[in-house]
Order: sequence, then structure tokens, then C-alpha cells
Amino acid sequence: MKKSMSVFIVTSILLGACSSAPLEEAEPVKTEPPSPTTSTKEVKSVDTSKSEEEEKQPEMVTVSKSTGLGDTLTYYTVFHGDNAGDATMGSFMNGFLLPMFVDQRAVEVRLSFESTTNHRRTEEEAARMIKDYIPIDAKQTKEFSADGIKGVEYESETLAKVFEGSTTPDEQKPGTFKTYLKYDSEGVFAAVASLGPWKP
Repeated sequence: MKKSMSVFIVTSILLGACSSAPLEEAEPVKTEPPSPTTSTKEVKSVDTSKSEEEEKQPEMVTVSKSTGLGDTLTYYTVFHGDNAGDATMGSFMNGFLLPMFVDQRAVEVRLSFESTTNHRRTEEEAARMIKDYIPIDAKQTKEFSADGIKGVEYESETLAKVFEGSTTPDEQKPGTFKTYLKYDSEGVFAAVASLGPWKP
């Protein structure tokens, strides 16, 4: 009698342990599936932000190498800081960079060396500096000179597209522009890039 009772108790304990084991194992299975769903959402949000950044990048492409001829007033303030001038005659970099705007786009860019500690530059240095403010696709068409002035005339398809349909000063062929150096006996004191052909 005692043996059959002890066998019954042991059997009951074993049955109870076996029936509770599946319940304990079932709980972790319920908690695991949500974690992949959460990581998928995180990946999606990262992908979305990347695609938004990629869409915004083309907006910051400038017409000229250093935000110059044909670029907007907004770009000038982004890349060169506060405008000490106004919406027509801009003034950046302590008066060194002086763009002139028509309909928010630069139609002339003047580098004033007199506003710097080095008041005069060589022709080679000044010509190299003003080239940073013209379109990359500029093609030289001719050279010109006048009293105290040496210059080059160019054509640019990019500039022609930028000013397509707009009225620009003294322009005969769309995309035509010039650069010239202003000098005296001491050297070059200003370099200019300006829309339109050279007119003596």
C-alpha cells in the first residue's frame, strides 16, 4: 500500500513537471518575433533619411567653382557668409568679393585686392583667382585689352541655360561672358568676371 502510494505521488509530480515545461518554453517564443520587426522599421527609417539627403544634394551644385558668375544670392550667403551689401550689390569676405545680382543671380563678380592686406597682385595670380568664379565648362573665344585692362572672352553652355529666357545686360549670345584684370603701374588691383561680350 505504501509502495503504490509513493508510486502515485512520484507519477503525479512527474506529470506536473512535464505539463508545465511547454508553458515555460512558449513564453520566449512569443517575445522573440517582435525584435526583427523593430529592426526592420529602424532600417527603413535610415533608408528614407538617406534618400532624402541624396535628393537634397543636387540643389547645392553651383554654376561656378567658388560660387561666382551665374550663382544665386542664397548660395553666396551659404558658401561665403553674411552679405554686408544688399540684394543688388553684394559684399562678402570683408569687401574682397563683390557680386552684382539681377533677379537673384550674379551677373558680375569683382575681386577687390585693395580690400586685402596685399593691395596688388601679379597678372598670373589675379587671372588664376578670377577663374575660380567662372563656370567650369567655359571656353575661351578671344582676348582683348584697353587702357589699364587685359581680358578674355568666353562662352559657357551652363551659363546660357542658367540665364535662358531672362534679360541680361549687354548679352548678344547666351552664355557669353568675359573676365578682365584692372591694373596700374604697381600691379593688378581688381579682377572681374562679367556677363556679356567685351565692349570697349
